[in-house]
Amino acid sequence: MHLFFEAVLERVYEALRGLPRAMEGFVDVRSVVVFGSAARPEDFVEGVSDVDVLVLAAGEPRERHCTLELGEGLRVEVVVLKPEELVKLAEEGDPLAFMVKRGVVVADDGTFASLRLEPRVTGRTVSVLRRSAVVALGLALENLLRGDPLRAVHHAYHAVRHAVRYRAALERGCVPISDREVSEAGGGAAEAFNALASLRRGKRVDRLGAERALQLAAETVAALLGLKAPKLSELAKLEGRVVAAWAREEGGELVFTVLCLEGEGERVYELAASGISEAQA
Repeated sequence: MHLFFEAVLERVYEALRGLPRAMEGFVDVRSVVVFGSAARPEDFVEGVSDVDVLVLAAGEPRERHCTLELGEGLRVEVVVLKPEELVKLAEEGDPLAFMVKRGVVVADDGTFASLRLEPRVTGRTVSVLRRSAVVALGLALENLLRGDPLRAVHHAYHAVRHAVRYRAALERGCVPISDREVSEAGGGAAEAFNALASLRRGKRVDRLGAERALQLAAETVAALLGLKAPKLSELAKLEGRVVAAWAREEGGELVFTVLCLEGEGERVYELAASGISEAQA
């Protein structure tokens, strides 16, 4: 199975080797580095995983982010930084630097190799990972309510992964990268993480399965972050068409907010451990 995914990724890498020419006039590209699951065939799920790419540029880039479509469902998310900005992120302990250090270099004029990144765990590492876990849960809920169960599972998996990394950074001073490392560092959360990873890789999930997966993710993330988790069964009380959803921490609880349209008006719901309530739009 890994050979199949490696073939897919090699096709992606080959396309990305032409990125410096494709971005000529847009930015002076010095290095192209693939990071995230696309740098690890064993973690990459074709049609589900995005391809995360760092571009190092000389001078001030006109755009910091862009999205490229490579066809066959392969979406590339590009972040553009100057070399000195990446070095600063590593010094500050930004999780991006940990991911990039374990990335795959597909083009480099020597700029990336010369940086010798040595990111260290800091307060920023911990805070970004914690915030990322909560944000991913919100994305999972939004995708669930808008009818994309597989994408909901994908974000639920990310939420637990971020939360495990958060605890590892907080308690052990390290950031596990691969799914295997996250599972090994997960302790009591490992079973939930492995279940979500397997469900995501299978790519066959219905609405009920996705709701159960999100409930599992919410409970696991809440436990890792020391919060109370809501019960998603309360979502049956929503009225109107869901247009957005997000998550936050408040008062020791994990709180979901759902924005719905009904007729000419809006309804805003808040779901917490104590139940669901309607808030002022």
